[in-house]
Amino acid sequence: MIRHFLIPLAALAVMATSADAQTGQYVSRSGMKNSGEMANFSDWYVHCTPDVQSGYTVRLVEYHLEGDRQCGAWADCQLTTNANDRICVSFRLQGHNEGLFGGGNNGSRQSEMVITYTVQ
Repeated sequence: MIRHFLIPLAALAVMATSADAQTGQYVSRSGMKNSGEMANFSDWYVHCTPDVQSGYTVRLVEYHLEGDRQCGAWADCQLTTNANDRICVSFRLQGHNEGLFGGGNNGSRQSEMVITYTVQ
């Protein structure tokens, strides 16, 4: 299940990120996801921005993976939804097969989005 840690949209005016008091941002995390076994990739995971309140528009989304996997480097990432009120990224993680006994699955990673909203 995708978990989101966010600043409530009602608090955006207080948390303004620019001279424009109608702009604010928060962080959304996917929660920890397992990489694939050995050199295989995991299944695809989907990380979306939460639904926004009426009158707000997604202005900018900064997306990255946390840990030793990055998009294009042992991980695949694809933008799957790109709308004014919702962004979704699908990602999958390659496991590890290095080491004395093949390494296996070396843990979990999560994706993070920093979302900037503006009032329409």
